[in-house]
Amino acid sequence: MPRQTAKTPAARVVKPRLADQAYERLVELVVSDLPAGSRLSEAELSTTLGMSKTPVREALLRLESEGLVSPIPHVGYLIPHLSYSELREALEVREAIEGYLAMLAADRIDDVELSELRAVFTQTEAGLGQDQVADIDAMKRFNALLHGAILQAAGNAKMEQILATVRNQVNRGIKELIGNDQRRYKLSFDEHGVILEALEARDPARAERAMREHVESVNVHILRRFR
Repeated sequence: MPRQTAKTPAARVVKPRLADQAYERLVELVVSDLPAGSRLSEAELSTTLGMSKTPVREALLRLESEGLVSPIPHVGYLIPHLSYSELREALEVREAIEGYLAMLAADRIDDVELSELRAVFTQTEAGLGQDQVADIDAMKRFNALLHGAILQAAGNAKMEQILATVRNQVNRGIKELIGNDQRRYKLSFDEHGVILEALEARDPARAERAMREHVESVNVHILRRFR
């Protein structure tokens, strides 16, 4: 049955802690900008981010706990090369959790959100075929929008927390092993359309199946390229 989300009073905006800000910026550097094998200096990062060493150190420790950086005694940190087993495990966790979240979202997502997703999907689809870079950027934006909407609609903070621990490892794999493969992005975009149809049908089992099939398709592509 379609859901309507009640509007709640605007909450007070809380500024993120410096350590959290440092973490987000370092994730972008490690996952998107810097190649494996790069060394990170706490002092240099503090200068780059315009922060003291304390929040940067806290952020680096968090990245280390997620396997995104490795400490080098008396030197700093290293961005390690991807491990096949660690990447495979992260991908398997993502498939299981995102499939379940899609199942929850099919029953909980509101009609307005679905309409907005459909509008963006239709607009994105109509604009494809003009320029490869623009096409990939547009499909990436819809990817983030859809997965984010499902995560929010599912409303399961515990699963979101578990997913967050593997998401950056998965994103590293996507960056290094998929890169700008337009055909892979188009296949994912088409799979996103199937997921959206399942959400619109309010069919939890179908939504879970569509999401798991999508994530598995990406997983197979990544792991085949790894080898």
